[in-house]
Amino acid sequence: MTDRQQIYRENNRELLREKARKYYEANKEAERQRKRDYRKAHAEQHGERVLCEFCNRCLTRGSIKRHQKSATCQRYRDPEYVKRVKNSRCGCELGCGRDIYESDKKKHQATKYCQKHRKREPLLKMG
Repeated sequence: MTDRQQIYRENNRELLREKARKYYEANKEAERQRKRDYRKAHAEQHGERVLCEFCNRCLTRGSIKRHQKSATCQRYRDPEYVKRVKNSRCGCELGCGRDIYESDKKKHQATKYCQKHRKREPLLKMG
């Protein structure tokens, strides 16, 4: 787009919006049919599952770029992350038997899973 076109669009924004609204109202059914046809033609791509090349998670094609920008995927791009993770795993000290990361210990011990699976001391029988 040239500078002239950009300046024209900025100066006549309301006029262009009004034209677009009138066009849509006049051709509403044709626009809907065009969208339906596109969806039918590309249905196999819409729900297609692909693997992330960095962390091997299975995602839909439409969400792969957003996932690769996320913190979960970014961790796998860091070559030092794997070394840190391997060295920082430990068992839960409260006796639930779960293998967890050192940094997630407090968070894990507050969960219902840990509280439910803790090994309790047997009750002593009196008498």
